[in-house]
Parts: sequence; structure tokens; C-alpha cells
Amino acid sequence: MSVLSFRFPLPVNLANSRMHWRDKHRAKNRYWAKLDNLQLIGEIPPPPEQPWTKAEARVHWYVRNLMDVGNAYARLKFCEDWLVTRGYLVDDRQANLTYPEQPAQTVTRKKPELCVEIELERVE
Repeated sequence: MSVLSFRFPLPVNLANSRMHWRDKHRAKNRYWAKLDNLQLIGEIPPPPEQPWTKAEARVHWYVRNLMDVGNAYARLKFCEDWLVTRGYLVDDRQANLTYPEQPAQTVTRKKPELCVEIELERVE
């Protein structure tokens, strides 16, 4: 298993917000609980036996409005941290997780389609 594909619901856009740290923490916990439930019902693949030391991620956003590149990366933070805490990746530092391409974006008005797709490829 050298590639894992994920389809996550949209995380909160924190890039331009002035959210209190407690509210941000609650938002992260709610988001992580949602991902845990998706994993429990089999919509998210289980983690590998050992967390990957190095991986490349390709990202595709399905959003209502296009984001600038900085916001597209910043919005991934909850996803990256979840992948680390649940045993998919050793860490989300640049030494462990890289993005060979900028995140792609597709504008859609269909609410169920609002999501982020992440493809992790293990790097040997």
C-alpha cells in the first residue's frame, strides 16, 4: 500500500479569521470527530501498520469560491494534524510531507460535493 486516497468534508477556513483559540480548538475537535466517524464506517481507509516517514500529497478542493494559494494550504492544517495523530504520517513537517503541486480547485454549487480530496503517496 503506497497510495492512500481520502475524501474529507471541508475543514473550517481559518486563514482570514480572528477566532479565539478556544473556539479554534473546539472547531478542530468537532472536525476530527467527524473524520473519526467517517473512518469508523469505512469511508476513510485505515492507517498503515506503521506511520509513513515521508509522503507526497496531492490535493483537490471542491469549493463554492476559489481560494488563494495561501488559504488553500492553510485550510489543510486540521487534515494534516488528523493524519499525524491517527497514525498515517510520522509528522507534517516539510521533511515528512511535501506537496509536489499546488492544490487544485473546482468550483461547485452542490453542497454534498464540497470537500477536499487528498492523495498521499509514500516516498521511499
